[in-house]
Amino acid sequence: MLKMPSARVIVSLVFCLFFLVLIGFGLTYSWGARFAPLAVGTGGLILSLAQVVSEVRADDARDAPTEQDRRAVRLMAWLVGLVTLALTTGILPGSFVFIAAYARMAMRRTWAGSFAVATATVPIIYFFFEILLGLDLFDGWLAAYLVSNAL
Repeated sequence: MLKMPSARVIVSLVFCLFFLVLIGFGLTYSWGARFAPLAVGTGGLILSLAQVVSEVRADDARDAPTEQDRRAVRLMAWLVGLVTLALTTGILPGSFVFIAAYARMAMRRTWAGSFAVATATVPIIYFFFEILLGLDLFDGWLAAYLVSNAL
C-alpha cells in the first residue's frame, strides 16, 4: 500500500524543482551572466537529488512525524513566503521584507537588528545582480499593475 511521503521528501522534491527552474532561467541569460545560476543550480540539483534518495530511504523506517518533519514544513512556508513576496512586490522589496521577517521571527533578532540585516543585504543583492551581472531584477506584479493603471 502506498503511503504519503513525509514533509522532508516533499521539501527535497520542491528544491529539485527550484534548481531545475534556476538552471532553465540561467540558460536564457547572456553568456557572461550564465555562470552563477548554472553553477548554483547544477550543484543544488545534484545535492537535492541526493537528499531525495536519502529521505525516501529513511522515510520507509519512519512512521510518525518527527521534529525534522515539522522544521521542513516551516522551511517550506518560509520559501513560499519569499516567492510570494518576490512575485508580488519585486525581488528587492520582497527580499527586504523577507530578510527582516526571517531575522526577527526565525533568528529571534530585535527589530533594529532585523532591519539592519535587511538593509545591509539588499544593496549586496542589487550590486551583484543588477550591476555586476547586468540582470534586470523582477519588479513584481504589484508594481506593474500600479504603473499600468497610473498612466
